[in-house]
Amino acid sequence: MTFQNPAILYGLALAALPLIIHLINLRKYRKMYFSSLWFLKNIQYQTRRSRKIHEWIILLLRTLLIASLVMAFAGPIITTNTSKKSQALHLIVDNTLSMQGNNQKGNLFDQAKTKAYEVCDALETNQHVNIHFTAAANSQWELSPQQAKEVLSAAEPSHGARKINSIVKNIYEKSNIAPNLVILSDFQKNILQPDTIFRDSLLAINIVKYSNESQNISIDTMWFESPLQIPGQNAMLNILIRNHANDEINELPVKVEVNGELLSAGTVSIAPTAQKVYKTTVEIEDLGQLKITALIDDNPLTFDNKYYSGVNISSKVKIIETGAKPSLYLKALYDEPDFFEHEFLPADNIPLSEINKAQTIIVHQPVEISPGLGNAIAQAIPAGKNILIIPQVKENPAEINQLLETFRLPQIDKIIEDSTKIKEINVGHPLFNNAIKAFDEQMNLPAIENYYQLASENSYAPVIYNDLNQAILFHMKRGNGNVYMFTFDALNKQFATHPLFVPLFYNAASIRNKNTIPSITSNEAGTVKLTGINKRGDSPIKIRHKKGEFIPYMYNNPNATMLAVRENQINKPGFYDIVLEDSVVNLLAVNHQKDESIMDFYGSETLLNQVFNYGLANNFDIDAAAEEILNPVEKLWRYFIIIALIMILSEIALIYFKEKSYKT
Repeated sequence: MTFQNPAILYGLALAALPLIIHLINLRKYRKMYFSSLWFLKNIQYQTRRSRKIHEWIILLLRTLLIASLVMAFAGPIITTNTSKKSQALHLIVDNTLSMQGNNQKGNLFDQAKTKAYEVCDALETNQHVNIHFTAAANSQWELSPQQAKEVLSAAEPSHGARKINSIVKNIYEKSNIAPNLVILSDFQKNILQPDTIFRDSLLAINIVKYSNESQNISIDTMWFESPLQIPGQNAMLNILIRNHANDEINELPVKVEVNGELLSAGTVSIAPTAQKVYKTTVEIEDLGQLKITALIDDNPLTFDNKYYSGVNISSKVKIIETGAKPSLYLKALYDEPDFFEHEFLPADNIPLSEINKAQTIIVHQPVEISPGLGNAIAQAIPAGKNILIIPQVKENPAEINQLLETFRLPQIDKIIEDSTKIKEINVGHPLFNNAIKAFDEQMNLPAIENYYQLASENSYAPVIYNDLNQAILFHMKRGNGNVYMFTFDALNKQFATHPLFVPLFYNAASIRNKNTIPSITSNEAGTVKLTGINKRGDSPIKIRHKKGEFIPYMYNNPNATMLAVRENQINKPGFYDIVLEDSVVNLLAVNHQKDESIMDFYGSETLLNQVFNYGLANNFDIDAAAEEILNPVEKLWRYFIIIALIMILSEIALIYFKEKSYKT
């Protein structure tokens, strides 16, 4: 045992005070003579010897009290884990992105690296050290002190948060020697949790906690109000910004970039520990891929200042029209070679390969669809096809019912031969995006001569109603595809020349199911769903970044091609290309882990008393010397204070019982 303040030990001389006082107050017994002692015979006689024993016990208690207090103030310590030189040293350095923060001494990660250097310098040249970083799966084993310093020199804060628990479990799996852990961290709660693995009495845990005083603001997510974006239309973009600080944020700059060019800029104010949605519009001008990046300015924690999303309209909309003859109205409408690829094919001459290529199939009567073709179209709808069915209204609905049965759709019940008029439009439906903002009853809407009535409407969502409040255009969602069922002849002159015809058929043909690009989280396992990919042969699909590429595990489900990304396979946010045969078929947005943005940390007392070994860990100040960290000591002053308290209580009890014995 050694002492932190050995000079105070001279105070042990004070322990002689009780003895000196006792000697000063020592009194001699004198004989007293009485004429008669018979009336004193019932008094308990106290001998000189018993009195002296009592006084010597009191003297001893007071001497030990003073000695214990002096020892406590001298700071007694003993070196713990005396066999540490035989233990494997494992240096766990927190390089998660919260360590970009600052305290009064500067950047946290720079401080942790400096302390790690000092630990390596304090080692003997023949000793080995193992370096473990908390971001991603990065561990370096059996390094010399110089090699360890080189590894530390190259380290930077990184995305990903590997729990300290998993690092320690991995150490136990690879080592038969009880490890000596030195952990340098701000101890953000997402990288550590209480665990039975820390109960091992042979496990040496030495922590240096860096207080993170930085406030953080993050972009939590970003989304379009509509999952479908159409060229030539504006899309509303929502950006959710979260204030993790306890102070209000005023006029935080927010920017949105499209393909690297500034689209819009503004500001947002957010209350403490609150969130707010920032809105802006994005114009979808043409075909192609739009890389959309939202940015805020928040230093020093910049890792969550960007969020990535985008739109992929990668090809022209291929439309197959089939029926008795081509419709002049459809031909005129889709005569936009930069966007549409419209083709009429007779029902008996539609190759299956063309169905796979087509985005939209328009079927209008009279037409006879073979069971094989009908089955192929029915199977293609869930994969992302749009199908428009336009009947030629006749007295007998048997022909149209046969067609609907082929497509596995609900049947027609009967024909309604009364004239009617379109009365109401569901303007909130995507078919009328940017075409009709609000319904006006004074609109001049077209008349309908005859129409069918469906036997069941449960599977459909109404889009257009007549003046009898009956739906005459229905929409059904099937898998990733859409079915639009007209119950009237929408290609007759009266309707096809009305202004309502253009947005209705334009959007019905060009609507794709969600065309925002897929998104996953960095360092986490994720699944990417791709539709409309025509993969031939054994050519693999690759995920490519400017720093390299890899081939993800791929499998198919009935409606899409699925790519599985493993944990830590992508460790940096940004845009990635999805490549097939050297052609970019889609984009992938990779964003930061949201829990890294939460500035919630363990306190020192919680770490020592609840997380690590129930109080047996050693907690060091950030200014502690490396030698002290490598050779921690146990401070014993508490035990001497306890001894002093026991001495006081013992003296009080002794006096109390002595006086009580006098009274009895």
